[in-house]
Amino acid sequence: MRLYSILLFALGISSCRITSEDRGNEMSSIISDVGIPKKIHQVWIGQDKEPDYNQYYKESMSKHAPNHEYKLWTNKDLTRENFPIVYDYILQASEAGKRKYGVDPKMWNGTPTRKLAQISDLMRLEIIYHHGGFYFDVKTELLKSIDHLSTPNISFVVANEDPCGLTCKSGNKLYLSNSIFASAPNSKILQRLLKKDRLEQIKFDRDEVNEETGPFYFRSGILNANEVHLLKTDEAFPYISWTSPYQKAGVDRCLSKERDSLKTSDDHVKTIIIKNETVYLEYPCEKYPTSLLVMHWNLGGTWK
Repeated sequence: MRLYSILLFALGISSCRITSEDRGNEMSSIISDVGIPKKIHQVWIGQDKEPDYNQYYKESMSKHAPNHEYKLWTNKDLTRENFPIVYDYILQASEAGKRKYGVDPKMWNGTPTRKLAQISDLMRLEIIYHHGGFYFDVKTELLKSIDHLSTPNISFVVANEDPCGLTCKSGNKLYLSNSIFASAPNSKILQRLLKKDRLEQIKFDRDEVNEETGPFYFRSGILNANEVHLLKTDEAFPYISWTSPYQKAGVDRCLSKERDSLKTSDDHVKTIIIKNETVYLEYPCEKYPTSLLVMHWNLGGTWK
């Protein structure tokens, strides 16, 4: 299995390195017929230290997906060798941020925090394109097994924060969460998003990260609903922390600034510090029995 994964990775790399001038334009059309590999990828860049809460959520993945390889991609992984398609655009995002917000010497390459989400958007596309597997934002807690999603008849899994699924719109533009998704290697959907002509259209000086590289950009890679397996909203996003046109804001029932409000035993509560503020986590979270996982939005912006 390890040799097979290496071969898949090698095929992915070679397919996007046709010429140095035409990187990403002529990518391989190879599509895996073995389903989504049992791998979990997450990204934490900017500061070297990952957030305290992530130790618990990584434990949830070890518990419910013990047969999945796990990798946290960090600053040290941000190299051209690992990201031959998007590395130049990562640098563009970094430089655009420094021009607009100034240099932050504590972060990767001096990149200000407001551009790190955009860099992560690009990273996750190429990571899953080459390696396949599941991408989860670091605020994700796994509640159940995901083995049933790694079958030959499923090659791409998505979930949306709103119950409109693949038809969610803001204005006249469709959007789809890129916080949680999974794919077999060499996906046609990711090929579309990683083509040079698409990447060249990204306006890195804009503040509208969601449109340029995030959920709106991600949704544009899907041409047909039959290309994806869509999870029900409450399987991945049982609540949202903001009000949308499709649903009202909800409250994270496993997270509170008041210990007593969790109403559970002390050994079931973890205390963490976020931005010098004490926050209490119910862990494991047992308040969402219909969910495969839960995105804990109220932990704050990943890059703040």
